[in-house]
Amino acid sequence: MNYAYLLLPLLGLLWALVGVIVSEAKQNGIRPQHFYLTGSICSSALLLLLNIFFCTSSNLDKSKLHAVILYVLGAFLNGSGQALSMSNLKRQGRALAYSIPLLAFLLPYFWSVAFWSQSFTWKALTGLGLITGAIIYLSANKKGTIQTENKASLPLNQIIVAFAALFIIGIAQTLLSIPSQLPAERTLSPLQGAFVLQASSALFFLGWTLLGKDCSIANLKRSIPYGLLWGTTAAASYSVLLPALLLLGRVRQAGIVFPAGCSLTILLFTSYTAIRYRERLSWKQCLAFASVIAGIFLVKL
Repeated sequence: MNYAYLLLPLLGLLWALVGVIVSEAKQNGIRPQHFYLTGSICSSALLLLLNIFFCTSSNLDKSKLHAVILYVLGAFLNGSGQALSMSNLKRQGRALAYSIPLLAFLLPYFWSVAFWSQSFTWKALTGLGLITGAIIYLSANKKGTIQTENKASLPLNQIIVAFAALFIIGIAQTLLSIPSQLPAERTLSPLQGAFVLQASSALFFLGWTLLGKDCSIANLKRSIPYGLLWGTTAAASYSVLLPALLLLGRVRQAGIVFPAGCSLTILLFTSYTAIRYRERLSWKQCLAFASVIAGIFLVKL
């Protein structure tokens, strides 16, 4: 058994915790850019300390430049895609606008199949279909998070923005997967890669904050408690994500990391909202849960 598969449930749990913290911050009126800025700085500081005390690999040099570029580009594209997705939730049709970017995991999966000889079967295709359908259904039925009084269908311009966010985030996830295929001497250790990612994210959100009209010390202070929680969890999640990509990449299975991690995140986060807001799950939602679980197993097989 490849014990790297055991990292996937842990990754899903950590990503779900990230979602919980983001949700609670939003409920308390914390500005997204300030939240992510303080969180990214906290995460970068923690990962820097972990690198100092635990990283035994060599320092960054020219041979690792390709990996650094991939991580930096991945971080900036992911930040851009998330920002684009968030901006698309301010108008009508939020349910569909929210669910479409969640399907970004399809891009790194098919990239892995096309270029890294990952096995692709009808079982995997069926599994992806089950996961995709269930995510769209669950995303459109999480009361109190994305539904609005206006239930109109998504206008064409918002559909375009939603798919743009999907492709940008999907490309970012693909870029983060590529270093797992580089020779060991040319890539970064998981801790080094996580630090580069979070430091790049901190720069991205610093620029977003400085360009905003509501940049103030008071707003930044309000975001610190939630940012510290998010930063700690984000550091932990990247410390799991990159080893999972690296280990499963060696057996040509890196493409399943994002589908499995994102699917488990949806399951756990939806369960959290059901408990937190006392939402009763319908039999259709329970069936969607079962579809996600079945889909994960089919993709893995």
